[in-house]
Amino acid sequence: NNGEIKMIMPAEFHEHEATWLVWPRNRLTFGGGKKIKQVEGVYLHLIDCISALERVELVVYDEDEMDRIKASIGKKNIHYNIIESCDVWVRDYGPIFVHSNGQVVAVKWKFNAWGGKYTDLLYDEKTGIEIAKKASRIVLRPRLVLEGGAIEVNGQGLCLSTKSCLLDKKRNNNITEDRLLSYLKRYLGIRKVIWLEGGLPGDDTDGHVDNIARFVKEKDVVTIYSDAPGWGFTKRNLERLKKIVLNNNERLEVYILPVPEERTNLPFSYANFYIMKKFILMPIFGSKKDEIAISVLESASGKRVIPIKSNALLEGFGGIHCITQQQPLARDSTS
Repeated sequence: NNGEIKMIMPAEFHEHEATWLVWPRNRLTFGGGKKIKQVEGVYLHLIDCISALERVELVVYDEDEMDRIKASIGKKNIHYNIIESCDVWVRDYGPIFVHSNGQVVAVKWKFNAWGGKYTDLLYDEKTGIEIAKKASRIVLRPRLVLEGGAIEVNGQGLCLSTKSCLLDKKRNNNITEDRLLSYLKRYLGIRKVIWLEGGLPGDDTDGHVDNIARFVKEKDVVTIYSDAPGWGFTKRNLERLKKIVLNNNERLEVYILPVPEERTNLPFSYANFYIMKKFILMPIFGSKKDEIAISVLESASGKRVIPIKSNALLEGFGGIHCITQQQPLARDSTS
């Protein structure tokens, strides 16, 4: 029983011990052999950047795959984990790591393939459990479906999310908002949720917030915005974020990210970035708005942005944040 133990989910911008990735191998996700090679190229770029700062915990399917990847990557700061998997979206099916009494605890939520949309990917529930066991000697398993991309925290108890995802009946039946919040408070140390709206074209997650709005500092948020028809939800989110009053009567500093493509069936979003100690890995798409987005994110975060061409990942309806999961350093303070 962990009821008396204080747990807090550190923000992504706090220091990591490692980053978890699952090597891509599902050709159905990305549309065949040529595109999976393009996705592998994205991974090689990511691994090169991440391993320069911290250890990469790379999940591979078997020893043959591990040997092939080693030949491509060479000697870098990588630890290989042989674990069977179906797909790459470790942000959603992997554990969420929290601080508890100076230790890192793996909280493995239930995964049901985004409300049962992809039954062929349900095996990754087991993949996530194996990752949790390898990452931490303490694994907690709440009886609640929750994907990592559905929540965004500032490390001080504040969370961004969407009701369309967290209260989805295909995930947790008819769970009440109060019951859901009690889980978030107990296992992640979340004291307040700012509810935003989803609505990104091509989003098959029912409104994951990591495509919509993100913390870059404890009181600084970036959010996507477009005044094009059908994008009114981004205006409402912007207004909601600007109205938030924090405990000390301060307000959030809100920065606006452009939308790279309004008319599409794919979830284009610059918000699907991954924050590290010295830089941010941000998806770009060959859009004329790429440079604007880089400038905004650098200004908001105070970090250098490394752009990663991510069109190939987008074919699987995901991005850089979806395929990464941070494992924080073990310490009492998340400051």
